[in-house]
Amino acid sequence: MELEEILKELVDFNSEDSPVVSLYLNVDPTQRTTDEYRLVLRRLLDSKEDEIPQKDRERIEQYVLYGFDWHAKGLACFSCQGKGLWRAVSLQVPVDDLIFVEQTPYVRPLTDLMDIYDRLGVVNFDSESARLLVFYLGDLEAADGIIGQEVKKHKRGGWAAPRYQRHMEALALQNMKATAEMVDRYYREGAFRRLVLSGTEENINQLKSLLPKHIREIIAGEMHLPIEAPLNEVQEAALKVALEASKREKAELAREVIDRAESGGTGVVGLSDTLGALHEGRVYTLLISEEFKEPVWICEKCGYMVAQELKECPLCKGEMEMEEEGAHPVVKKALEQGARIVVVPQGSPLAEYGNIGALLRY
Repeated sequence: MELEEILKELVDFNSEDSPVVSLYLNVDPTQRTTDEYRLVLRRLLDSKEDEIPQKDRERIEQYVLYGFDWHAKGLACFSCQGKGLWRAVSLQVPVDDLIFVEQTPYVRPLTDLMDIYDRLGVVNFDSESARLLVFYLGDLEAADGIIGQEVKKHKRGGWAAPRYQRHMEALALQNMKATAEMVDRYYREGAFRRLVLSGTEENINQLKSLLPKHIREIIAGEMHLPIEAPLNEVQEAALKVALEASKREKAELAREVIDRAESGGTGVVGLSDTLGALHEGRVYTLLISEEFKEPVWICEKCGYMVAQELKECPLCKGEMEMEEEGAHPVVKKALEQGARIVVVPQGSPLAEYGNIGALLRY
């Protein structure tokens, strides 16, 4: 099952009778030994000992001890054995250690990972050949390549040298054009959302000049690895580039939201205005900071949310209940409406506006 389908299933799941345990665990073998992450797992489970049903604890422990992909770097587990829910995801990107016990699955970290590491294209190339790799949440999803005509350097002088050199430059350009065409074809097929270029500075500049504008606009960054670099080295370097690019993009997006809000355009900031836009179905992109910790009040009958304490729903007169961790129901509502979720890092421009905002559809 695709992660998008799992995420939708989790967002739609609600248990009134049995708690849902949401666990995120860093199992990156370059950062922790098996004994170390098992110790962290035990501490996380013990910290919620009074809230976690024994069957859910046993299911999670069995999976972490015996069931997951040993090459994974991160795990996300969602268990509600009382209602038949069990979903576990092995990830090729690390996650922070977290545990939540609520009536609904806590999916905010997953939406953040999807925003950062959603399909990433990497073109590793030189003047003769290229390979295109597509990573989805760190996993290699697709790979392709081209082998062009060999480009040689002419070592001898004489009257033929300039003509020979021009011939070699033409071959190199032909190879580069083939690389650009391959990249564009994969992008038009929806294979990736961001692109990383890897090669010499000269070759990168030449390829950029051949790529169409819509491709140049999604370039996340550059690397200078040789085309024969091992796959794991390319993967690790590309994910770092994607993370840094995501931080820059989120800071720029936060500033755009603020500018639109202050000018009375298609943007809102602050919890109250964001909830109002969600209620009206106008949110196109929800921005929420890692630092957002505000509660919300939710109508138990119609789901209407407000930022201030109310005893009675102004719409249906239902009883309002406080949700201390307001981020989860806000994200859930946005996902239900098909909005994109962007979790911005600490210290973003949104910090002065309640750590939450949105770009609007209209």
